[in-house]
Amino acid sequence: VQLGMNISAPALNGAAVLNGAAVLNGAALLNGNDTNGASFLKEEMLKIPGRRWYPVIDYSRCTNCMECLDFCLFGVYGVDSLERIYVDNQDSCKKGCPACSRVCPEQAIMFPDYKSPAIAGAPVGAISGLKIDLTKLFGGGDALVIAAKERDKELLRDGRDAVGLSVGIPKRQPDKKDSPKDDLDNLMDSLDSLEI
Repeated sequence: VQLGMNISAPALNGAAVLNGAAVLNGAALLNGNDTNGASFLKEEMLKIPGRRWYPVIDYSRCTNCMECLDFCLFGVYGVDSLERIYVDNQDSCKKGCPACSRVCPEQAIMFPDYKSPAIAGAPVGAISGLKIDLTKLFGGGDALVIAAKERDKELLRDGRDAVGLSVGIPKRQPDKKDSPKDDLDNLMDSLDSLEI
């Protein structure tokens, strides 16, 4: 007896017994559960966990613009001591909501299990830098509008108010000087003016 506790010799598969509960690797067990309520039953231990949903940042693409941090209202992203974006609270990410990936200007945020290759992390070719939005050519929705709708859907599920495009959209680096336009910029401007 030590400090008022009764400890017996190993009795349950090599576990000691502490005040009537088995102790295995320092966790007190009672009927297959630890005293905090976590299950250690064989069936529970062998159960395959469900898929987790969280973003992965490709730092080779990320420019640290922080658009994802501004857009996500669920507290998924944080900034480290070197002022780089990182996934801080992955369990706060809402399953099925890839809105932050849609607003990322560099396609640096991926959800590996997502159905769309661009969001699932497909390789980005040199043409991706042109920012051609094919959804506009083929009648699809605007990526930013879709992202806002996905985010609003999750906000409403959490019992919060939808914010639409009013939050998280402004340019993160307004003081960054724009470089002079080159031939590619002029070409893109002329394509934009075609009103296709």
